[in-house]
Order: sequence, then structure tokens, then C-alpha cells
Amino acid sequence: MVGVFMDVDHLLDYARLFPSRPLLLDVFKDMVAHMRPGERIYLVLHAYEVATLIWLAVSALGHPFAGTVVATSMFLHLLIDQCTNETAPLAYFLCYRVSKGFQVEHIFPRVNRRQ
Repeated sequence: MVGVFMDVDHLLDYARLFPSRPLLLDVFKDMVAHMRPGERIYLVLHAYEVATLIWLAVSALGHPFAGTVVATSMFLHLLIDQCTNETAPLAYFLCYRVSKGFQVEHIFPRVNRRQ
């Protein structure tokens, strides 16, 4: 369940970028297909650091099994995304995205080719 619910950040970016467009079933692919260099995409839940912090926090609250389950779900989701999306090698690290100003062309290099 956690691995699915973490996709809510796609909806937040989509609503921010396309406020007048209807919500499509494949929000993420539609969103990236219409983005241009210089635009920003945040996807804050899609980060290995976030999964690690959630695991540490839930474990520190006395629920190590729950923390492990949540983090494992998130890590699997991230690995599948990283293997199936055409992203930069470090795109699923929040620190990398912050260092690049969340600019979409650094996360999805194919956006640069659409200028």
C-alpha cells in the first residue's frame, strides 16, 4: 500500500503544472511529456533519503517492523521506477534534485532533446 500511496506527489506536481487540464490515468507520463527545460518537478516522496528517514523515524518510535515494511515498500517502488523510467542515474536522490534546482531536464534528460 505504501508503495502505491507515495505516488500522490505526482498529483501535486500535475495540479501545479496543469491546473486547467483534466486528471489523466497516467498522470506522470503525461506530465513529463509536456514539460520543457527550466520547469521544475519536485516528487518529494520519490527519494531514497526520504525512505531512509521514514524507516529511521518509525523504527525510533518503537515500531522497527513497521518501519522496515514501509521503507522496503518505498525502496521497491523507487527501484522499479528507476529501472522503468528514463531518468538521470541520480534522479531518485533528493539531494541531487535539490542541487539541480528540481529542473526537469536534469531529472529526465529526454526533456532537453525536446527544446
